[in-house]
Amino acid sequence: MDGRLHINSGTADVGEIEAEWKQALSGKTIMGLSGRTVTIGRGSSNMVHIGSKTTAVSRRHATIAESSSGGFELFISGLNGVRVNGELHGTGARVALHSDDDLNFVGIRFRFRAAERAVDAGDDWWPAPVRKRVADGPGSYTSLSKRVRGLSSEAGALYQNSTDTLVGTDDVARPHFIDDLPSSPPHMPLLDFDVCGDEPALDDELPPLPKIAVDKENAAPPKQNIAPAKTPKRAKAARRDDDMMASLRELLGIVDPSEALADSIDSDTEAFLTAAPAQPLALAHGGSLADLLVESMVFSARTSHTISDLLRDVAPADADARTWRHHVTWTLFHTRCFGRVERRVKDASDRRAEDRWYYDAAADDCPLRRANFGGLARTARRCTLRDTQYFFKQVPKLPSFRYK
Repeated sequence: MDGRLHINSGTADVGEIEAEWKQALSGKTIMGLSGRTVTIGRGSSNMVHIGSKTTAVSRRHATIAESSSGGFELFISGLNGVRVNGELHGTGARVALHSDDDLNFVGIRFRFRAAERAVDAGDDWWPAPVRKRVADGPGSYTSLSKRVRGLSSEAGALYQNSTDTLVGTDDVARPHFIDDLPSSPPHMPLLDFDVCGDEPALDDELPPLPKIAVDKENAAPPKQNIAPAKTPKRAKAARRDDDMMASLRELLGIVDPSEALADSIDSDTEAFLTAAPAQPLALAHGGSLADLLVESMVFSARTSHTISDLLRDVAPADADARTWRHHVTWTLFHTRCFGRVERRVKDASDRRAEDRWYYDAAADDCPLRRANFGGLARTARRCTLRDTQYFFKQVPKLPSFRYK
């Protein structure tokens, strides 16, 4: 027999129980488990050589379970019996076990140990604090409750006679509790009755307070507020040389944030807006330039358009580019139906990005144009959401060391 133990548990954590059993078996100790059955015998993994075959044979030698009386009981099912404290018990015997009992299973000795019971939350109590109150009579003492839970009669008597439970009635040793503090005096009426029983009238005025005579000749002179002497302010440190800082920024390549932001209108647009175009445009269809720009914006795949985009769409190939740009710029700035997305960023070549324009059907004064293109045009919110107001300069490519 190899002393292999089996624990039959339906709800317990088998891993924790096996770890606890391995620790107990290292010290040759069998631990009784409350509510579970411990089996001592041969497990099914043991191999026995019978003739030329190797067969897995299991055998139950004894079981330890909790009895109805609260203790543990050993039931012997093996034919060899078990010695408990040197006394041999045969097959079918039931033996009551106690802690530190010596168990001998066919030459393999173990010591039995009962598992510690889990303490309930109700049993794990702490004695309630008993208030030390002062008796009415002088020279008397107050003690704690005569019955202390959890203590025997001798321990209770010793605890009652100890000096910790006695408090003197003198003012020095008297404890002060919230209930023992003197209560606040009752609210007194504003008007008291005289001894004779007459009640004063509410209209009676109190006599004026006597004035105290002041000796003006021997009186001390009034104190004068003497302001402290003002110390001269410390001169501010001289500012750094702006020219030196500018040269240092230029040497390090630091760009001022105000310089990175472009003007609201570039110089070319400002020159176009100073005066109306003098030369008229000869349009092929005979309509206005505003109608041509609205039609180009509505039927284009772009959400918003720059002036360069519009010139590529509507201007002829052999036309004067500056004249057409002047007319288109003047029309866009002086017609209410065109919305402007102001762009004040710069591109990689340090040039100001062009403004973007879109058709706003809600602000169009022409009812015919609004009826024809109002359902096809994109909303102003959609045209302004996709605008990119920033630019990231691309990092130059690093030389590759692989092909060198």
